[in-house]
Amino acid sequence: MEKKPVSSLEDLRKSVTLILLTCRKYSQILPYFNHFFIRHFESAESFHRLIAIDYPIENYFGFKGLVSKDSNFSNSLSYALGQVETPYVFTLIDDFIFQRDFKVSTLIRGLNVCISRNADRYIYHYPHAIFRFYKESENDIFWRLTQNSPYTTTLQWSLWSLDFLRSCIIEGEDIQSFENNGSKRINTSVKHKIFIEFDKPYHIEAYNNGRITKEFLALLKQQSTSKLFSHYGMPSLLD
Repeated sequence: MEKKPVSSLEDLRKSVTLILLTCRKYSQILPYFNHFFIRHFESAESFHRLIAIDYPIENYFGFKGLVSKDSNFSNSLSYALGQVETPYVFTLIDDFIFQRDFKVSTLIRGLNVCISRNADRYIYHYPHAIFRFYKESENDIFWRLTQNSPYTTTLQWSLWSLDFLRSCIIEGEDIQSFENNGSKRINTSVKHKIFIEFDKPYHIEAYNNGRITKEFLALLKQQSTSKLFSHYGMPSLLD
């Protein structure tokens, strides 16, 4: 059956599930992630939202908590994907904090590229030299990753065909191996079609090498979030 372009929020809801990837290591960041997610992801609460997590928590912030019995990243992700009922998923990462608005129209644009070009995924990213990419035609407005581009399986915010994401997973892989070894594996075994949209960053990193980043602390100070999270019983990250 030919897939039809989407044009509305209701079309998106039927086509895309949001999956938040997290783990016990970053448990304190979830209230902060959720606050900026709801603020900046347009109509966030209208979507089916799953959280792939390796431990039970009291508050899943509107996501459906899928607690895997296996704390390994790839096994936890595979378990979560087994609960998805839409043909596409949009991956989110706990320590990538929204700093500006992500519009429904932006998501529609990416999904329609996937549909019209039978693409495996569509990545939303800021300009970065790590990728290798080209235009399929001179007048094309979209960039496509080359077959040997690094980070073809990066977990940066992106739309994935559910079947393609499943095909990228092997048992027992951690998140770093998935992004590095997984990219090499997919590049050599699958003729993929991955498009990328370059724009100024939608997010900032909350952690780098296990430490809270200066950029994230500056965002918290700017937004005066210390009191906001007191009702979660969470210690302020500014203290």
